[in-house]
Amino acid sequence: MIPRRRGERTQKGNPHRLTREQHVIPAATLRRFALPDGRVEVHLRDGRIVKLPVGDRLFCVERLWDQRSEVGYMKRIEDEYQALVTDLEAGHPGPLTNAEHRCVTRFWGLWHWRNHFIDTPLEDVKLNSVAGESMSLDKREILESNGYAFAVGDGKMPARMMTGLHIQIAIDRHEMANGGRRWGILRSPALPLVIADRPGDLLQLPASPHILLAADNQDGYLPYSEAFRANRAAFAFSRNFAVIGRF
Repeated sequence: MIPRRRGERTQKGNPHRLTREQHVIPAATLRRFALPDGRVEVHLRDGRIVKLPVGDRLFCVERLWDQRSEVGYMKRIEDEYQALVTDLEAGHPGPLTNAEHRCVTRFWGLWHWRNHFIDTPLEDVKLNSVAGESMSLDKREILESNGYAFAVGDGKMPARMMTGLHIQIAIDRHEMANGGRRWGILRSPALPLVIADRPGDLLQLPASPHILLAADNQDGYLPYSEAFRANRAAFAFSRNFAVIGRF
């Protein structure tokens, strides 16, 4: 297991309701893979199999990006994607519209770039010609909860603020470079799908145990052998775990 990096602590009681445990895979996606008791079956890279609630810390990072990103552009991308997946599960036959293709592209970019900065985290950034302020933790949390960035001490901006900005820029660039990307809706009737903690190089999204969104593919059905191959590839690219779907 690759240990996660510890984020900055909030005040006791977290009075400004900052998100401390940030899901890398959205909780809404994990719930689609959940068992009837609400937990998910997780296969760890060290060989253990555990059942965990979707809010478990395993699925989260600790304040890797800032609150502006968490409740702003990231939430908009997630909400748009989850609405599409709900339609697909309800029988949306496809093909996807141009807007829906771009929705999936943005979500894949969000998942990819979140993981990029888990693997290569930023440090606090010294801003040239900027003098930081001496401010209390309470004031810093008030500013962050209202979407502001700030420099403290000797002019350093907290790494999570730069990370949120870097992810946003990277997603925009990814969308511009892949605006014409087409995603096939592949339904898996014979074998439940697996979602790993990161996509690796796979341009595919297990949207639910039944549905795989795969770039540059036609809509269709996944035979057992192809679903098995997709699951094996997902686990091979995982960092720490994969969540096993159940019909």
